[in-house]
Amino acid sequence: MHEQESPSILYRVGRKLVRVVCGLLFHRVRVLHSEALPAASEGPALLVVGQPSTLLGAALLAACFDRPVQCLVESRAGGLPGSRLRRALARCLNMVFYEGDASAWQKAWLACQETIENGGVVTVFLEHAVSNPQGAAQLLEAVATLAESMANRSPVARRLPVVPVHLLLPVARLAASEAFVHLGEPLLMPVAAAPADDRPRLASVLAEALRRNVFAPQAADTQRFLNDLAALFRHRLEEEWSRRNVWRQDIDSFGLSGFVKDWAERSNQMEPVRLIDLCQALNDYREAERRWSLWRLQVEAAAWLKSGWRRAWVAAESLVGLPVALWGLVNHLFAGVVLKLARQWPRRGVELQARNWMFLGLAIALCDALQVAVVAQKGGRATAGFYAATLPVAGLYLLRYARLIPRTRLLWFFWSLDAGQADLERRQEAFVERFNAARNAWAGALGVVC
Repeated sequence: MHEQESPSILYRVGRKLVRVVCGLLFHRVRVLHSEALPAASEGPALLVVGQPSTLLGAALLAACFDRPVQCLVESRAGGLPGSRLRRALARCLNMVFYEGDASAWQKAWLACQETIENGGVVTVFLEHAVSNPQGAAQLLEAVATLAESMANRSPVARRLPVVPVHLLLPVARLAASEAFVHLGEPLLMPVAAAPADDRPRLASVLAEALRRNVFAPQAADTQRFLNDLAALFRHRLEEEWSRRNVWRQDIDSFGLSGFVKDWAERSNQMEPVRLIDLCQALNDYREAERRWSLWRLQVEAAAWLKSGWRRAWVAAESLVGLPVALWGLVNHLFAGVVLKLARQWPRRGVELQARNWMFLGLAIALCDALQVAVVAQKGGRATAGFYAATLPVAGLYLLRYARLIPRTRLLWFFWSLDAGQADLERRQEAFVERFNAARNAWAGALGVVC
């Protein structure tokens, strides 16, 4: 058995640069079940990634492992801009580019046979996995066929392990900043003595392993997303009918098409990050809608908001009384800290006895007296007298202002209802545009006009 040659200086430099870039993009890259990739002394390996190729995904795989990884990448793969950058990356990381047809893929595979014969690692991406299941199945059969032929004719690749791989590269709109690479259980190719029927069986086992994407949302979560999506479009249709005098059907009879459900299922298996992104966007919209509905209910329940002079009074007092309340807060902050440390600060919903109120009053009076003494020593008696006169007034008004804050908050809700409604409409349109773009991209790959 030949051991794999150490990576070239150019490959090591390129891998180091990619690791720096990945650290800036993703903050952290986690490799799960990394022991599934055999060591260099154990021979070659074939990695099969269950999603279409991207330059970023190929570069990430090269950066994750100490062993050199040669990737087969489609020429039109996205992920990094610029033809010069693509060529430089391909040269540094020893990538093999090919056109999208099957014959070009086989030629590219033949170019990688030398890597496997020398005990190296080759990565194949499942092109058109989302848009063309039949083509993806044919590609998996081709992988099984070529890998079996390599295993049967090369002593180094006698038991060539085929490792299913899943990637999760977060998009910019997701809060997560970590990228994940998961290696599945290696599948060993049969030796020459194995019957011919083993090849399609291994291809189907590999397809099933790639179908079980560890990053895919659960079936219940996917169904919940589809239900929320259907409810959103029914609501949009109902609003459109309400603005026009048209004949209406039963809105509950409308649902998502089978095309959309099939798109969600395939995306969940092969590119779950796109579905997760849409789920997050829809959840954000529904949360914003829930907050706005809560504001509206609170505004409608407040009868005083229907009076214009009461709204004006609350607004004026909220502005004019704010400096006085801040003065009371700053000057009674010491007393509050003392009471908090003594665990005697009044808690919400707890009835205090008379002796507790006496203790609170005495503690606040002592703290105020201490502060007045400090001011008298620093600024004189006149300043201390003026300061002492403001303390009880500011303290009592602080309690008044604390009771005013809920009304100020309701007044702000009242003024921001229209702006919140406009923001909800913008969020809804933005989500619908993103959903339509994802659906149309899949339909375009299938050659279907939506």
